[in-house]
Amino acid sequence: MPSLHLIRHARPALDPTTPAGEWHLAADGSVDALRRSAALPETAAWFTSPEPKARETAALLGPASATVVADLREAGRGDGWFADPAAFERAVAGFLTDGTIPPGLAWETRAAVTARIVAAVEGILAANPGRDCVVVGHGTALTLLVASLTGAAPDAVAWRSLAMPDHCSFAREPDRLRWLSRWGEWRRGVQSRHGSGR
Repeated sequence: MPSLHLIRHARPALDPTTPAGEWHLAADGSVDALRRSAALPETAAWFTSPEPKARETAALLGPASATVVADLREAGRGDGWFADPAAFERAVAGFLTDGTIPPGLAWETRAAVTARIVAAVEGILAANPGRDCVVVGHGTALTLLVASLTGAAPDAVAWRSLAMPDHCSFAREPDRLRWLSRWGEWRRGVQSRHGSGR
C-alpha cells in the first residue's frame, strides 16, 4: 500500500537580519538519525517547499531531483522577528488553535495556509497514484495539513514537540489516509536498533 511521508526540515541557522523563508540549514542541522532510521521509503516521489532549509533537508535525505512545490512553503509571517522564543511559541500556538494573528503583524491567515498546503498535497497524491510520496516542509504549515488530513483540530502541543528534522507518515488507503507513524515515532526505532548508549 502506498504511503505519504511528511518531513519537517532540519535545524536552520537563525538570522534575525534575514526573512525566515531565506534561512539555510545550520552547520550542525544533522539529518543523520532520520536517514539511518527505517522511517523513509526506499523509493518514492519527493517534493519540497521552495525555502532553502527545506530544499537542503530534502537533498540530504532523498534524491537530488526532489520537485519544488511553491505552495508547500511555511505560513507567511512577513519580516517580523521574535527575540523571545517563548513569545514566538505563544504566537504560533494562538495562530494554530484560534487563527489569531499577533497585532501589527501581516501574517498569512490560517485558512489561507491550510487551503494552499492541502491543495498542494492533494495534487501531489493525485498525480502519483500507487506511489510512496515524501513531502518536506515546515512545522506550522504541516501541522495545519495534518489537522485537515485527520479531521482534527490543529494540535499546538504536537507543534511544540516537533524536532528538527521530524517525520510522520500515513497509509494511502482508497478512501482515506490512515496514520502509520506519528511525529517523532521514528526516533524510537533508531534508539532500539542502536541501544540505550549505556
